[in-house]
Amino acid sequence: QTQLYQTKQRKASILDSITTKGMNLIQAQNWFEAQSLEKARSKLKPGSAALHFLWGGGDADRKKAQVLFVSRNEVLLFPLENKDLLNSLIAKFMNQVSRPFTTGADADRFYAISNELYQLLFPPALQEKLSDYDDLIIIAANELGYIPFEALVVDTKTPTYLFSQYTIGYSPSMGLLKKDNLGDDLFKSMNFLGIAPVSFEEHDLPLLPYTKEELLEANEVLGGDVFIDSIANRSTFFKKASQSRILHLATHAAADEQPWIALKDSLVYLNDLYALNLNNELVVLSACNTASGQIQKGEGVASLARGFFYSGSKSVISTRWSTNDKATQLILKDFYKILSDGKDKATALQLARLNYLKNAQLSEASPFYWSSFALMGDPSAIEFSGLQNNWWWLLAMVPLLLLFLFKKSRHKMGNR
Repeated sequence: QTQLYQTKQRKASILDSITTKGMNLIQAQNWFEAQSLEKARSKLKPGSAALHFLWGGGDADRKKAQVLFVSRNEVLLFPLENKDLLNSLIAKFMNQVSRPFTTGADADRFYAISNELYQLLFPPALQEKLSDYDDLIIIAANELGYIPFEALVVDTKTPTYLFSQYTIGYSPSMGLLKKDNLGDDLFKSMNFLGIAPVSFEEHDLPLLPYTKEELLEANEVLGGDVFIDSIANRSTFFKKASQSRILHLATHAAADEQPWIALKDSLVYLNDLYALNLNNELVVLSACNTASGQIQKGEGVASLARGFFYSGSKSVISTRWSTNDKATQLILKDFYKILSDGKDKATALQLARLNYLKNAQLSEASPFYWSSFALMGDPSAIEFSGLQNNWWWLLAMVPLLLLFLFKKSRHKMGNR
């Protein structure tokens, strides 16, 4: 009891030392709170299940790999056999999935490895349990946090991918399942905000010619504003990023010891994101390696995506490797159209992938092109505003209403 009291006192001291200059105090305090399994379960809708893959460590029992199945109604633990083989297959799978197929033999090799990995990660008892569910939220530890579960092959004959049977979303940790949106998007002035530097002479990075079209197509569907080339800079980002329901960044990024995302005139680092209060409904990081990062024990991969969660954003679409510019444009164009029709984020991404595969030819059908995207956080639908924002419209009407009432009262006084 004494140790617990002293620990609580130290926590209070730490919180007192945090100022709003570094990170919003309320937001910081929420991140310190311990996770409640009951709270996490209450956030899951019927038909949704969270799968927490536990890699273990320490004593012999804890070194075993397991998967924790969590739904609104039950919690089950499934052991995973042959952890050494699993680690070997993960390495082979990532080597294959992160590059396009060049021959039919490449494709067959990938299907075999992917299916073997699927069978080990989803043992028969778990497969049977999931037959009653439509939506999966994946929480993966250690190296497993890097793999796209969408590209796991459940049937090598077709082949059939896991994402065609379930919508798939991700959460960096069980802790994020309980996060409530700290912001309020009622006062967002636009549905969509896109930022694309296109060329990167300042940073000696390759040109991204399709990103301009990517943003213009999305903006045509949703309505908002885009900042391209010279005005896609640091000043624009810090002034405008919090004003939209969807923030779309089409640029270069890196996931090293100091993760960054490139703007026209500078780099925005992970630490910069911790100081922001964005509260977007969705952040789309259409850049390379935005879901990658260093593994942190108990919390998964620390990435740029995590930085946007700290800023209050409800969900993030990020990438696991260097994406193909043209394929990204096609998939996201379809994603936004489906999203604007009222579908939830997870379903919109699932359908956009399926549509892409219907039209893909030969090598273009490789998971390299379509499985890099990871949807993390809240998978629900977004309520878009047809007037950009009704609240801003109402606020704009207040002065006119006051003027009308003033003139009316003057008229009545004159009549008296």
